[in-house]
Amino acid sequence: MKPFDIYRAAHPWRTSADARPFLLVRPLPAGAWACFPISTKDYDGNPFEVDQNDPDFSATGLSATSYIYDYRLEEVTADEFLERWGQLEGDLLARFRAEAQV
Repeated sequence: MKPFDIYRAAHPWRTSADARPFLLVRPLPAGAWACFPISTKDYDGNPFEVDQNDPDFSATGLSATSYIYDYRLEEVTADEFLERWGQLEGDLLARFRAEAQV
């Protein structure tokens, strides 16, 4: 596991307890990670868009245009991670880092 990997995790977010993808940002003690949740829905017009037509999209493992909610880090514990999907890379990662200031 490394920063900017995308993992599916069983961690509640908003009103949903469904497993969803999370972007790993930085490691925390005991195998937990500070993460940003990812959704296929834009709830408020401010998340970072990961467009399915972006040349770097395939590396994410996501199946459709998605949104990274980079407002507040969620602490995802080691036992909540289910599987690795992919990562942000290339120009997509550079744009995210510039916008999210991480």
